[in-house]
Amino acid sequence: DRRFTVLGGVRHGYKQMHRYYNELAEAARGEWLVVWNDDMDMLTDGWDEKLLSRREELIVMFLRRDISERCDTAYPVFPKRLFDLLGHVSMNCHCDSWLDVVSDKAGIRVFREDIVLHHHRLEDETAREIEYDWEAFNGSADLGAIRAEDVRRIRDALKGATT
Repeated sequence: DRRFTVLGGVRHGYKQMHRYYNELAEAARGEWLVVWNDDMDMLTDGWDEKLLSRREELIVMFLRRDISERCDTAYPVFPKRLFDLLGHVSMNCHCDSWLDVVSDKAGIRVFREDIVLHHHRLEDETAREIEYDWEAFNGSADLGAIRAEDVRRIRDALKGATT
């Protein structure tokens, strides 16, 4: 579909995933950013139209996996203007968790039960490596302050949109 452009770049290793995401988001020219794996399939017909139906909203959407039969935060979909507002997707390699925490606290997290995906690998290296810097992700005061600033910026932007 001409409305979608796929970007790829140099992957700097899992511990630098945020660098990769931030570089791709910076290069993106579209309205929405979709975190996607090369071994995923969308199972919902018209999923793109369903996503685009929320195009005016400053939200982070999380889709449902067919195997777990629930939404989770592994594959966020969010407007490019969120990146433009914050200046980053994430400041830690746990990009999906970063967006989950920030969008939840800012009140812009949306679970899309109506859009279903299939990921062919359940136990990939990402799942096995999650714990290596979990303490740094959750325990760092610096990262907590940046996440709090992200939430404040989003809330301020939402207030500006309603006044």
